Amino acid sequence: VILTVVEVVPEQHVVFRAEQSHSSWDAMLSFHVQPHWEDRVRLLARARVALRHPGEVFALELARPMIALGTRGWLLG
Repeated sequence: VILTVVEVVPEQHVVFRAEQSHSSWDAMLSFHVQPHWEDRVRLLARARVALRHPGEVFALELARPMIALGTRGWLLG
């Protein structure tokens, strides 16, 4: 999987496009920073996948915990 930066807006969001070289799989991953109270921020991680086959919906639901754990590991690292 290759992640390419699509858009960066400082202090707001970063958008990545995830591609695999040997398939038609296409996904977007974005991180959004939102102010929360005066001294904190909230990080929202969003993933969008172009679903072309019924099995991909099931696979995405299975992948959601891995996306959450991967995001957490990425932030802690």
